[in-house]
Amino acid sequence: MWLGVKTPLHHVSWQAVQHAWQTADGCDTLASAWLFDHVAAVWGDWTGPCVEAWTALAALSAVTTRIAVGTMCSPIAFRHPFLLAQMACTVQQVSGGRVSPRGRRGLENREGGGRGPRPPP
Repeated sequence: MWLGVKTPLHHVSWQAVQHAWQTADGCDTLASAWLFDHVAAVWGDWTGPCVEAWTALAALSAVTTRIAVGTMCSPIAFRHPFLLAQMACTVQQVSGGRVSPRGRRGLENREGGGRGPRPPP
């Protein structure tokens, strides 16, 4: 059985996320670490801070050495597919081949307006 961790990118300090990933990387029981890819917080105050997933993934993969890294899903409506592929290739290089991307629609209702792009019909 493979175990992994998922950390939020909203309502949390960058230092806490980095510490969690480095701790996971040092734990032989855990095989992977994952982020969500949202443009707004999905619970609590949705106007609060929310770090961009692929930028964070590149930074976190640079400070870990063993665990597979990825996003739970990357909504296709957020980025052009070519850009998303290039971002995944960059993280693949930074991580030394440990990236495991996921793609799908994956939008929360409140992300469709106000702060993020609208999903396609």
